[in-house]
Amino acid sequence: MSDFNDVWKDEDRDNLDLELENQALELDLTLKRGFEFDETSADPKLQNKILKSYELYEDLDEQPKRPMRSLFPEECIFPSAVQLSRKELSEKLAYILEIFSYNNIDVALNRKLPDESLYTYLTTEVIPHEETFPAHDKGFTYVIDGCDGYCPDCFQKDYCDTKDKIGWDEEGADPDSGDDAVKN
Repeated sequence: MSDFNDVWKDEDRDNLDLELENQALELDLTLKRGFEFDETSADPKLQNKILKSYELYEDLDEQPKRPMRSLFPEECIFPSAVQLSRKELSEKLAYILEIFSYNNIDVALNRKLPDESLYTYLTTEVIPHEETFPAHDKGFTYVIDGCDGYCPDCFQKDYCDTKDKIGWDEEGADPDSGDDAVKN
C-alpha cells in the first residue's frame, strides 16, 4: 500500500511539473514571439499540447525550405494542358495531387475551376516557383489557395463567388476604400 507522499509524487507532482513547463513555454513564446496569453484554467495536458504546437508552428520559418519541384522525380515532365488528352490531363492532375497529399500539401482552389486551369496553375506557377517546408511529419499542412486578395488579376475570378460578395469590380476598385486599387 502506498502512502500519501507516493500518491502526491505521482499525480500532483506530474501536474505541477506540467504547469511549470507550460509557464516556461508561455514565457518563451511571449518574449521571443510577442504572444499574449490570458489566464487559463485549461487542462494542463491539453494546454501543453497547444503550446508545443504554437512553438513548432513559429519555428517553421526557420526550417530549411525546399522547392515544390523537388517533390517530383527529376524525369517527371509537365506538358502544357493543351498537349494532353482529357484522360492524360486527369491522370497527371491526379498524380500531382497525390504527391501533394503525401507531403501534406492541400490544394484548396475554387472547386468550379476547370481541370485545365487547375493543371496549368499548378504546373506553371506552383511547382516551378513555390517552396514548401518539410513539416508534414509534424502534423502541419501547407495550403495552396491561389488567392492573393487582389481579385481583378486572379486566374480564378471567373469561377469565384467571393469577389462578388466583397465587391471587387473589373477595373480594380477596392471595395473598402472607394478608390481605385493599385496592386503593390
